[in-house]
Amino acid sequence: MTLHFSGTDPNAGQTTQLYADVEHALPGATFTTSTTGEATLQWQTTAQTRLGFYRFPVTVVDNSSPQRGFETRIITVRVVNTILSTSDAQKNSNVAAYPIPFTEQVTIRLVNSGRRQVTIVDALGRTVAELTTQADGVVRWRPTAVVAPGLYIARTADGQSKRLVRVAP
Repeated sequence: MTLHFSGTDPNAGQTTQLYADVEHALPGATFTTSTTGEATLQWQTTAQTRLGFYRFPVTVVDNSSPQRGFETRIITVRVVNTILSTSDAQKNSNVAAYPIPFTEQVTIRLVNSGRRQVTIVDALGRTVAELTTQADGVVRWRPTAVVAPGLYIARTADGQSKRLVRVAP
């Protein structure tokens, strides 16, 4: 996630500075400020990031003319899912899946043929299904109705993976 902030002062010739204490609220986040009253927040969730709401204050302060002015806003970020694989890993993958997104079933095809194990995990890394490909390297996953729409990862024992997105019918 990347957020951009800016602060201004309606009085002519005034400069502003932004401050935020994101390290405690968003583990691993960075808040970079400039001398022009702008700032950038960067944060990436990990597999250990808990789902839920994260709050942090952002304060803009002017340069004290005629007196120091400031305003603080509370920013709320809601984490609803975490992603366990990157696009670079997807580019080098020997796993194909279609259709993406899917509703009732998805076909997973490994480049190398032979019977191989494919594990389906949810966004929190919990195993949802264990599948075995056919001799041609293909397997179809038909999740039950209790498997919610969302992001899933198909992984092979040798570390290949493919993102699967299930949508509601």
